[in-house]
Order: sequence, then structure tokens, then C-alpha cells
Amino acid sequence: MNHATDTSRQNPQGEARPRVLHVVDLPGAGWDALAAAARCAQSLPADQRLLLIGDRCAAADAAAFGLRPDYRLCPPLNRLAASVGPLDRLIKGVSRVWPIDVVHVWSDSARVLCRQTLGFHFPLIQEDPALFAPPLLPQDRASVRSSLGIAPHETALLLASDRPGVGDTRRFTGLVSLLAFAELAVVGIAGSRGDSFRRAARFMRGFNRYWDVIPIRTPPHTALAAADIVIYDQGDSLTADAGPGPRTGGIVLTAGAMGIPVVTTDSPLARRLVGPLAQRALAVGGGLPDLATRTLPLATDASIRAQAGRDLHNHTATLPAPGLMERWVTACSQGAAA
Repeated sequence: MNHATDTSRQNPQGEARPRVLHVVDLPGAGWDALAAAARCAQSLPADQRLLLIGDRCAAADAAAFGLRPDYRLCPPLNRLAASVGPLDRLIKGVSRVWPIDVVHVWSDSARVLCRQTLGFHFPLIQEDPALFAPPLLPQDRASVRSSLGIAPHETALLLASDRPGVGDTRRFTGLVSLLAFAELAVVGIAGSRGDSFRRAARFMRGFNRYWDVIPIRTPPHTALAAADIVIYDQGDSLTADAGPGPRTGGIVLTAGAMGIPVVTTDSPLARRLVGPLAQRALAVGGGLPDLATRTLPLATDASIRAQAGRDLHNHTATLPAPGLMERWVTACSQGAAA
């Protein structure tokens, strides 16, 4: 599932390595599932393969996390429910040459699809990808910022979301513009896929691009090293391309692991992610003035920004990561005994 998959059935201690098939439905699971699957591939001694459900853009997103899908299924007419037959044929073909011990799904939608397709022939495990998704790819801050054209003195704001089409780029652009009009050296980074960015681009052209928002076509995780502040968009804006859907917030934990402060709109998920830092990190109303109120101190004072990053790092370090290897081995033994 990555560039150097080891197909050996045993680990160095001679113990059997479970064969684990990761099933990622990108529209339903989001980018955190790819980050989690990549971390599993790098850190867990199991024979792992990846089944990616999505189009060519999904495959490109997987590559951004260092993943090369072993199998890819594009839902007919973009309807996941229509994938039952194709998935059944694919799994049967895979099982003939690579007997599956555990199927690990990373979203509710993938779990429902696999249950409809596989029944109870394979142990099925589901896990929250956010708790298993801190950064995997080494990123050099200077080189990433240089590749994006960000000057050393500029404060970079990154618009982050859980899945494609969620971020409200126009609201984010408004936030960057307010900070720029306050004579702060700021630059924005936002995904360019979807209508939201095109609307924001028209908005910027109307002001002769007094400020700058840099477009990227890769997941926001790939630009984290360049960011000074992360604006986490949960898809709660009426002008976003996609409405509220599965929310995981793993990129908040990833930013915390890297010591980057986060500003986010309010929700039970956001409160769980930022914990005792809610008073500084949450823009409770969710509107542009609320986001600006929380972001302005971070953009103005580097010492406040650094302290907020340290506080988020210390908090996210206390959140437990699931013991996936133990669950896989247990599922294998139970399946063998059945």
C-alpha cells in the first residue's frame, strides 16, 4: 500500500503477520483516513494493502500521503450504494491470491458497504482516523514555504478541512483580507478544488489582489509545515461547496503535534480537540468577525502564537492513540476460532 510494501507473512520474531485490507472511502472518510492508513503502513508490523474508493483525484490525494493504492474502486455514477457488486467481485478476486485476515474500514459509509458486500466472512474493524493521524511525511518548513512563494517575514494562514469541498474559501479570504488591511504581513493557503475558491478568486480580483491566497490542489496536510496558523473549517458555512458531513479533525491533532496554533468554529468535536484551550481557539459564533477576533492576536504577536502552539501540542499529546495491532491480532484469532 506504500512504495515499499513487505509481503512477508512473518515478522523478525517469527510471528504470523495479519493480512489487513484497509478500505478508505475518501468522500465519506476524508483525508484523515489516508493519513491514518499511511501511519499504519509505516509503523505496524502487518501485511497491509489499501483499497481506495474514489476517483483519480482520490488516488492523487493518497499519493500525497505516500500511499499507492493496491486496489481502487470508482463508484458507478458516484453512488456508493451501487458499488456492492463491483466490491464483491474485487474482494473475491483479492482473496484468491491474498487471503484476508482483517478488513479495516475508516468510515461509517465504508463499514455499511463492506457489511452489505462481505457479510460476516471477514473480521471487520472500524477506528476513528483522527486519533491515529499525526504527520508522517517529513516536511522542511523553509523548502515548503519557498515552493509556495511565502517570504520569511510573512505569517501564513492555512485553511484546513477534513475532506475535499468543505472549506469556505470566500470566508477565509475575507479573514486574510481583514488582517492585510490591518497592515499585517499575512498570506493565505487554501485548496483550489471546487466552486468556493473560484468565488473567492473573483472577490480578490475585485480588490486588485491587495492580499494573497495561494491555491493548492493537494490535501492541506501537505502545506502544514509552511503554516503559522491553521484555520480549521468544519463545513458549517452556507457558502461552502459541501455541507456538514463526517468530521474527524485529525488535522487539528497533526497541527498540535507540530506546535502550530489552531482557530476553529465551535462544535462538540472542536471542544474535544482543543480541550482547555477553547477560550482562545474557538470562534464561537462561526462568522468572519469571530474568526478575526481569535486570529488577530496570533497574527500580530509571534510570542502569543508560539505559546498557543506549545499549549496545543501539550494538550494533543495527552489524547490516546488506539492499539490497532492488538485489535488486528485479536480479530485474527477470533476469526480462526470461528
